[in-house]
Parts: sequence; C-alpha cells; structure tokens
Amino acid sequence: MYRSKTETGYVTAAHLALSAPPAVAILAGLAVGLVVGLVNGVVTTFFRINSLIATLAMSFVVAGLASLVTGGNLIILYSHPSFGDLARTSFLSVNTSTWIMVIAVVLLTIVLARTTAGRYMYAAGGNAEAARLAGVRVQLIKVVTFVVSGGAAALGGLIDTSRVLSAQASNGETALTFTVLAGIVVGGTSILGGEGGIWRTVVGVLFIALIGNGFDLLGLNPLYEQITLGAVLLIAVGIDAWSRLRTA
Repeated sequence: MYRSKTETGYVTAAHLALSAPPAVAILAGLAVGLVVGLVNGVVTTFFRINSLIATLAMSFVVAGLASLVTGGNLIILYSHPSFGDLARTSFLSVNTSTWIMVIAVVLLTIVLARTTAGRYMYAAGGNAEAARLAGVRVQLIKVVTFVVSGGAAALGGLIDTSRVLSAQASNGETALTFTVLAGIVVGGTSILGGEGGIWRTVVGVLFIALIGNGFDLLGLNPLYEQITLGAVLLIAVGIDAWSRLRTA
C-alpha cells in the first residue's frame, strides 16, 4: 500500500536532508521505495502470499523501521528549505508538485497503454495462467510492477515531505491506506487485477478528495466521513465483483 512503500523512503530522505544535499536525500528516498517494492514483489510472487495481506504486513515492518530511523521523533526541515524545492517552487504559476504528478501520470499511462510491458502487466493481473501459457514471464512482470509501484509511492511521500518540510513515522494507523484504496477502486481498478487505468485512478482519488473536502466545508463530524468512505469502498468492490460474475 501507499504508506508501506513510502514511509521509510520519505523518513530516510528527511533524515539525510539534515546533513546531505537535497538531491542525494531525494535519490536515497526513491531507492528505499524501490527496494520496499522489490521485497513486496518477491514475497508476493515467489512465496505466493496474497498481495493485499503481504503489503499490509509490510506496512507494519516499514513503520517500525521508520521509527528506528527517526527515534520516534518528528524530523523538522525548516532550517533546510532547499529540500522544499521539489514541491514548493512554481512553473507557469503551478507548483512543481502538480507538474511532477502530471508527468508521472502521462508516462505511466503511455507505459500501460502503448508498450509491451504494460500489456503484460494487464495480462498477468487478469489471468496469470493464460499469460504464462502465452509466453509471458508472469513472475518477473509482477515483481517489476511492485518495484514501479514502490518507486511511485516513494515519490509521492517525498513530495508530501517537501511540501510540509517535516516527516514522522506513523503509529501503524491504516486510515490513509484504505483512503487510497478507496480512491483506486472507485476509479475502476479491479481489486482482483487485470483491469484499470491511471487516468481513472486520478478521477477516483479526486472524487474521494472531493468527499473529504465537502465534509470539511459543511463542518460535519469526521466520523461520518470514515463511514461514508467505508461504504463507498464496499459498494465499489461489490460492483466490481458483480460485473466479473456477469462477464464470466
């Protein structure tokens, strides 16, 4: 999940930024995200553990490692404002964080829609056995997918850290994890794999953000927001399962 792949990355980057150049810290954070993605991919693929369970379990491991890095303290980077250049500078009156998001979305969309590797990813997620019989190296494709996911998630964590100039290990809460999952599923990506798209995910995440912003503007109890997000997630997963049954 998002948190399990980013936390050690952005905490490591913030810790290094206290004594190293920002570029070095950012590259180190990305490298950590890629490594966590690789570990998730290996555990899921070669040990045949359910990807959702493996990633949730890894989130607790990563949270513990992040706490070790920080000593349980909040890392403040206000005295190192250059680290904020990643997300807080502007180009054409738009923050670089937004430009990075747009570039990442476009590149990943092209990879998934226009390249052989992207088609293999869909095939491996939709029907691994059929893909294997067609000559696709399913295990390798799955590991590569996890690595890419880890790198993308780490980049998201780095942007967030750059924006607020602080980082802290979480206490193991999973609210953000399931909020992200809700956005992905609402965007039409099947939780069972093989179906989805980057632009659809962007729309789903924006929809979830719109719900949260609406609750804030109306001054409603945040507990109702949690209930709503849970209901939306259940409905989206139910629709996905129903549509698969109809096409089976």
